[in-house]
Amino acid sequence: MSSFLLVVLFLSFSCYGVECGRKVSRELQKPKHTDEYDCVDIYKQPAFDNVLLKNHNIQMNPSSLPKFKSSNKLSSNRYRSLPLQTKDSCPEGMVPIQRSRINNLTDLKSISKLHLGNIRTTFHTKLNKPGIYGARAVIDIYNPAIKMDQVSMALIWVEGGPPAELNSIQYGWAVNPSLYGDNLTRGTAYWTADGSQKTGCYNLICPGFIQVHPEARVGSPYEPVSVTGGKIYITQPMIYKDPKSGNWWLFLDSDLKIGYWPKEILPHLSKAATFVQYGGLTYSSPNGLSPPMGNGHFPTKNIHDSCFFAQLQTVNKFNNLVDIEQDSLQKVVDNTKCYDAKHWGNRYGTLAQTFSFGGPGGICGL
Repeated sequence: MSSFLLVVLFLSFSCYGVECGRKVSRELQKPKHTDEYDCVDIYKQPAFDNVLLKNHNIQMNPSSLPKFKSSNKLSSNRYRSLPLQTKDSCPEGMVPIQRSRINNLTDLKSISKLHLGNIRTTFHTKLNKPGIYGARAVIDIYNPAIKMDQVSMALIWVEGGPPAELNSIQYGWAVNPSLYGDNLTRGTAYWTADGSQKTGCYNLICPGFIQVHPEARVGSPYEPVSVTGGKIYITQPMIYKDPKSGNWWLFLDSDLKIGYWPKEILPHLSKAATFVQYGGLTYSSPNGLSPPMGNGHFPTKNIHDSCFFAQLQTVNKFNNLVDIEQDSLQKVVDNTKCYDAKHWGNRYGTLAQTFSFGGPGGICGL
């Protein structure tokens, strides 16, 4: 696996120091009007089954937020920022934990083969660029039509370390029936500490990510989603390293704190990341049929004809969000027969550094 932050979800499903499949006894309190998740004591969430977090104290709030350029805020008349769908809030001291369909380690390993992906369409920073303390982007949200054994995603990757010990944290949207049991577009997080060889997991299925928000949670569906030629819906994820604690926070839409990846599980990100990647990833059916990526359309001269990423930014050592310079990006398209990506630079004003990506999929001749 390349150390590129290629918009590829490094999806492998073993856990760090524990067996994902074992059942852990917890005191549960069900919220009203839903059977999708349980409210769990914040210190009894899955992350604390990780032996590396035995003595970890939860950080309820980041010490500070990266400074954001107000001139880059999107017009609400043209774009509507959409956070994860939320329902009832959990009681104080508890957090929502989604009920997983994955019941044992064998199932996790089987699903992991899908999520390593086999076709990428991304832009990434040049290799081993030092001093990256986070990444942010605006991501257009679609719901590509895929089959049960396919996956289609749009993600941000933040990475560091040698290939065999690659630390990677990722967030974006995914349509992943094998993981979620449906074809909804869902907010999806992932981490690994060794290039997805033995460690790592989606969302909160295995010990790693620490949830702090009492309502919004990873794994929830985005509703509604963009329609080609119609209204556009976006998400604005930001992953960044807390300057004091060293934990890596996940925020949505600038001010919605979901939780964080503790520094203890990511030794090669203890100082900073060296690689960031933005883009799409798909996994094909066993018969070689690749699913649509993005909204299923190739990029054209009109940004709204296909799915897009905008406001590509990284966080510097001064905890400032800075626009990525165009000459620092490299394009990766694994199969131009089925997908493509086009970089637009700053052509679209407040969208800043922007690119479109996607395609219809099909028999791509892998």
